Amino acid sequence: MRHQRSLEKLARRAGLLLCLLACCFPVSLGAQQIPAPAAADAKAGGAAAEYLVGPGDQLSIVVYGIPELAQTAWVSNSGKIHVTRVGVVSVYKMTARQIASLIATALTSKGLVTDPWVQVQVSQFRSSTVYVLGEAIQPGQYAMTSRLSLLDLISMAEGLTPYADPIAFLYRLPTASDRGDGVGVGGKTQQPDVTGFKRDDVMTIDIVALTQGKKPELNLELRGGDVLYVRRSNPKYYFVVGEVNRPGLYELSAAYENREAGAPLLLSQALARAGGPARTAKESKCMLVRSLPGGALEQRPFDFEAVLRGRQPDWPLEVNDIIFVPGSNMKTVGYGLLGMLPNIAIAGAQEKALVR
Repeated sequence: MRHQRSLEKLARRAGLLLCLLACCFPVSLGAQQIPAPAAADAKAGGAAAEYLVGPGDQLSIVVYGIPELAQTAWVSNSGKIHVTRVGVVSVYKMTARQIASLIATALTSKGLVTDPWVQVQVSQFRSSTVYVLGEAIQPGQYAMTSRLSLLDLISMAEGLTPYADPIAFLYRLPTASDRGDGVGVGGKTQQPDVTGFKRDDVMTIDIVALTQGKKPELNLELRGGDVLYVRRSNPKYYFVVGEVNRPGLYELSAAYENREAGAPLLLSQALARAGGPARTAKESKCMLVRSLPGGALEQRPFDFEAVLRGRQPDWPLEVNDIIFVPGSNMKTVGYGLLGMLPNIAIAGAQEKALVR
């Protein structure tokens, strides 16, 4: 009996404690608690605060408490809008917040409104189209409703194909702001947009350096109308002949050729791509044949096992290199054919390129 009374006292105390906790920390047990959105800065205004306005965009302008100043404005090709009671305003490459602040300042300076509460929103995005052409997985046009970098655009296009050239080109059309004829409030000339691009300029982009983070300055901020063109690289080859499991012609990746951007393709890696030496191969008598300027041939003998063990150098491959792995019964014949292999192999590569 005494034990039952003790349990009842504990239950009453636990119930009281739960009530106190519920009063101090209200929690909805039926749904996930969602934080309330932060209040917007009324004077700085709009939902598209990070988007940079450009030609063709439609802006919705509201001055709270003064409905006659509410309007819809289209951004002209020169990057300007006409604001009621204010006049011509240059808004090119400004955020909605900046435009709202600019209009509020103009209304105050003209003595029209004291402490105006201005909101600007981008109601239609028209200048926000960028393009990817060439060797992208999904080439085409993409709409941007916020700030977009070059890496963002490549990601939107799902990356580049294996045949993409490591050097791409970014084309940017000149605008009125680039030419320096932007007009501000009341017709005053504003500072032109400075982006490093001039009329008819084309920016060269090292894709490998960009994606590997070696040149972060290449990750440019894009604007409407930008075109990224990634051309198809010209196929370059090396050759593996003799006693290997998969002899033939192999494409030398453009990324491997660029020694500064990525690691070169090594001799051991090239033989591995060909399946490695066959059982009948004489691995100690292998040969790397390289074409020199002027048509001469350089012959570099190597022992494949010694290369793997680090006792001989693992040479980086170059375009048109020939790796010859002899067998015990073809050594003499093989060496005699080495002088003919470059011309035969190069002709085969050209024919393959034409077929592709």
